[in-house]
Parts: sequence; structure tokens; C-alpha cells
Amino acid sequence: MECTADAAIETMRALSGEADRLRRRGEAYAQARGALLKGLIRHLDDGEDLIVSLILDRDEAALRVAQHN
Repeated sequence: MECTADAAIETMRALSGEADRLRRRGEAYAQARGALLKGLIRHLDDGEDLIVSLILDRDEAALRVAQHN
């Protein structure tokens, strides 16, 4: 996240500069953003796999995730 934020800041700073610098900064931001998104998706997928498996292995009440009315 820090890398993505840094790249976004550098891109914003380059807005008033040369077109080539802006393009390079924009490309760096796009790469950082892509890496962050890929990592977040993997994190969510891994978490889903772990949580669903855990709930299936144990009952919801034991895990305190049962729906209470």
C-alpha cells in the first residue's frame, strides 16, 4: 500500500512537469496499483478458503458465527 501511495504522489507531482516524466510516473503507479490489487485478491481468496474450510470443519455455533435472532 505504501508503494502504491508513493507512486500516486509522484504521479500527482509530475502533473505540472514534462510529459515523459508524467508518463513514467503514471506507468509506475499503474504497476504498483496492479501489484497491490493482485495481493489483495490473493489475500481475500486465501482468507475465504481458510474461513469456509474452518466453518465446514466445525459448526457455526462453536465458532460463534451462528446467526442469532
